[in-house]
Amino acid sequence: MSGQQPDWNQLERMKEVLVRDLYDRGVTRVEFVTAFVEPYQSSVWLCVSSDAERDELLAEPDLLGVVNAAFRSNGLDTSLIDSATTQSQETVSRDYEGSWFYALR
Repeated sequence: MSGQQPDWNQLERMKEVLVRDLYDRGVTRVEFVTAFVEPYQSSVWLCVSSDAERDELLAEPDLLGVVNAAFRSNGLDTSLIDSATTQSQETVSRDYEGSWFYALR
């Protein structure tokens, strides 16, 4: 992805795909964080309800691989995402005044 801006429309479509495909793992929301300067690296944040669900996903040995598998199974470009992490609403409520805006920064 280096050197070009991400396809913003495709990233928006990916949110729906990831929530649908990873809902059984507790994912209820997806956010992307993208640098606005080259190389425009993007990270996907898988949002879950509880710290326990977050910890379970973080224990996944290849979380980015899980994300990429969901992308591939839906014909989406895996090169748009450089990294993956997860966060819980429980932590956001406790540590970030309930604001995903604060948590993502």
